[in-house]
Amino acid sequence: MSEVLARGDSPPLKDTPDKVMEDDEAARSEHRQLFRKRVGRQGDLEELTRWVLNAPGVCTVITTNYDMLLESEIYPRMGSYAEIWEKIDFGFSPREPRSGTIHPRAARPVFRLYKLHGSLNWLRCARCDRIYINPHGHIAYLAFKERVTPANQCHCFHAPWQHLMVTPSFVRGVHDPNLHQIWQSALEALRCAEDWLIIGYSLPQEDVAIRSLLPRAYHGARPRPRVEVFVRDEKSRASYELQFGGCVYHTDGLKGFLRGLGREARARTTD
Repeated sequence: MSEVLARGDSPPLKDTPDKVMEDDEAARSEHRQLFRKRVGRQGDLEELTRWVLNAPGVCTVITTNYDMLLESEIYPRMGSYAEIWEKIDFGFSPREPRSGTIHPRAARPVFRLYKLHGSLNWLRCARCDRIYINPHGHIAYLAFKERVTPANQCHCFHAPWQHLMVTPSFVRGVHDPNLHQIWQSALEALRCAEDWLIIGYSLPQEDVAIRSLLPRAYHGARPRPRVEVFVRDEKSRASYELQFGGCVYHTDGLKGFLRGLGREARARTTD
């Protein structure tokens, strides 16, 4: 699954030699074009990124996606490589791939990113239970390399790493201690938030853990958060209105959310 998601049908990644994909230093220096923002030129993603980083307070993004679309826009906007670890809260303490430093969670983050089901740019060590986050690109597929190299060996000298992605199924087990911490962080962030903006999530029946997480956070909040849902159809309206009475439900998805941002910006300009 990681091979399909990481490389897909994208020629720049599909045709990349393995020795480049597994060598982080080569990717940073000699092959920068492989990790340029291809999707980032799309206006929707850029507009969403600007809103995430400039929203009042600290915006928390909670996602079940494995991809790096949003991060690929946010990382370059940090002032330096060090600021990625100082200003982004990942919900746990990640290990940095260059030096092996374990970074504590950001005390004063500018942005929180909680990936409930793992990520394509994460790798986990089975010995020390630490997760590496690589801001430069996808590394999950390195878990399947048989030859031990510096690219797939932990700083505690265990190899190879393991990918960390909760695969789609009716029983989505979350057993990793780091993922447990992310889920706890997400619960607290939801409980303390004034507004929930749910974009593109249809509240499927098989997501039992998330269908439990959201009501627990909602009923544990005082006052209750304002819930606004942006999906593409009417299928999940009854479920959302049953669980979150008074929620505002839209059927125009991400486009509708971004149009709303445009209206807000125009209103501020007029004022």
